[in-house]
Amino acid sequence: MKGSINASITNANIVLNGRSPFGLNGSYLVSARRTYYDLILGPIAKNTGLVSGDVAFPNFTDLQYKIVLEPGKGHRVIANGLFSKDAVDLVTGPRHETPDSVSVIDNTRNDVAGIAWHYIPSSEYYSKLSVSWYRNRGDSQFGGDFLDPSLNRDLFENTGDTTGIRFFNVEFDAKYVFRKVSVKEEMAWLRGDHTVELGGGVDLLNTSIDWHMRPDETFLDMLQTRKIGYVLDFVQTKESERFNTYVQDRIRVGERLSVQPGFRIDYYTIINRAYVQPRLNLSYRLDPITTLRGAWGMYCQSPGYEKLLFDQYSFFDLSSASSNLGAEKAMHFVLGLDRWIDNRWQLRIESYYKKFSDLIVQSYVPGTLYTTSQVPGGDPHLPSGWTSPAAYIGDSLTTIPVNRATGQSYGVELLLEKRNAESSDRLSGWLGYSLASAVRVNGDITIPFRFDQRHTVNLVLDYRASSWLDLGIRWKYGSNFPFTQPVGIKPRIVTSTENGVPVKILQTDSKGNVVFDIDRGGDANRFSGRLPAYHRLDLRATAHAGYWGLNWDFYLDVINVYNRKNVFAYRFWIRDDLTIGRGETTMLPILPTLGFSVRF
Repeated sequence: MKGSINASITNANIVLNGRSPFGLNGSYLVSARRTYYDLILGPIAKNTGLVSGDVAFPNFTDLQYKIVLEPGKGHRVIANGLFSKDAVDLVTGPRHETPDSVSVIDNTRNDVAGIAWHYIPSSEYYSKLSVSWYRNRGDSQFGGDFLDPSLNRDLFENTGDTTGIRFFNVEFDAKYVFRKVSVKEEMAWLRGDHTVELGGGVDLLNTSIDWHMRPDETFLDMLQTRKIGYVLDFVQTKESERFNTYVQDRIRVGERLSVQPGFRIDYYTIINRAYVQPRLNLSYRLDPITTLRGAWGMYCQSPGYEKLLFDQYSFFDLSSASSNLGAEKAMHFVLGLDRWIDNRWQLRIESYYKKFSDLIVQSYVPGTLYTTSQVPGGDPHLPSGWTSPAAYIGDSLTTIPVNRATGQSYGVELLLEKRNAESSDRLSGWLGYSLASAVRVNGDITIPFRFDQRHTVNLVLDYRASSWLDLGIRWKYGSNFPFTQPVGIKPRIVTSTENGVPVKILQTDSKGNVVFDIDRGGDANRFSGRLPAYHRLDLRATAHAGYWGLNWDFYLDVINVYNRKNVFAYRFWIRDDLTIGRGETTMLPILPTLGFSVRF
């Protein structure tokens, strides 16, 4: 048995591997990890006053294994497993700095296990039969009073008297379980100039969602004003299957050209539709050190609840998806060039264009909305300075999914890589640059995807300074992601009751002044602004030593060496003079970490 232990002030992990016991022909590997944020950094932050109240930092734990058995010639059985848990439990205590109080509990587990039988009776045939099981489950709870988002939180720190401070009250609890059992068969034949590959499989999906939200009436009015679709209670379990099969043939044409035509067929029971997706790959060797590559293909992705977890902007009710919903589609075009400059340096250039169709978005339906206008010469701070809310028919966002949007993405990626070809080489690493664009078209409105980033640069270098010291550097630059820039403010229209009849009025505070909301514009204004550029430098020094017959590494990591305040998001509020204030939410500051690893 061999192994290694790695530990720092933030996390630790252990890896063990060796030959299979009981005389079996094979090997095993086991790995376990845990973070210390909740055990070490949490108490340190509390004792130094960085946080107050009862705060629990996030924690992460996982266990992985791999077992390889070779029961006979040409047979190999591989079993893999991963069981992980991450959690965030946050409860504000009596010494918190702001008058609002919230409780957050979020626990997530990801578990996967699989086994595959590889059969290789000769160099001309290969077969792989695999069965896997996956489960993603979570339990989230949120509740409490929090400050009106139109207020500046900084003004209410250490506030004892909460008179006149506006709060929202929202409580929700959500549980979800996504399960998938997959069976897959893959085969390949090598015959002369042909390499034929084919296979197929089935995914058995079971998704269960239990969602309950209990907001106050003012919060619901704000969602309606912002045209945000929501559900108060949603309980649904859905079972579906995905069937697939594919075939492709890599044909060697002469000494330089390789052509690989193929196609894939998918059938999704959630929408009761099948899709045929043709594909083509080309490879042409211009000379012994230069290869030109090209690819074209059609790709489809079925709708499913398992994808909603990662989309914080929308929620879809797929209960009737089979009647009117189709899969999302994409057509890919790729052209690339690989060239070895010498035996140490390699250059790769790749360009791509992807055209999306039938993208799923939330549908709009005609609904009753309300508006108000400023009275000429009136005081905008007072209700008398505005007209009474008037109803009009406008677009209201729903949770009904429709295939209404299209899109495209394109870009160029360059990678220059330096490898160590000989033992005397000291420097290795790579430099990468990407120029990219990704936009979505919904009707006559074009907006960027939220992950649209125009420029990205990555520099990674490792230098062997001596036999006992390695130095590493990583620098990353990104022109960063879009955000929605406010266009102004507008009075908040809420529901009141007069003589038992609900009516719309302008909300006022304890002083009788009108309460305003930030106006973020319509769909055309979504993601209209850009965050500042992101860049960060990380350094690592690793010292190698031998003690007690063991190999030791002692390392120092410094994240964000020059303490760049990279903006993650903006928060906005309304000042007393009815102008908009802006604050920044930033990422990690400079963070040094000491650690060691030992191999035995």
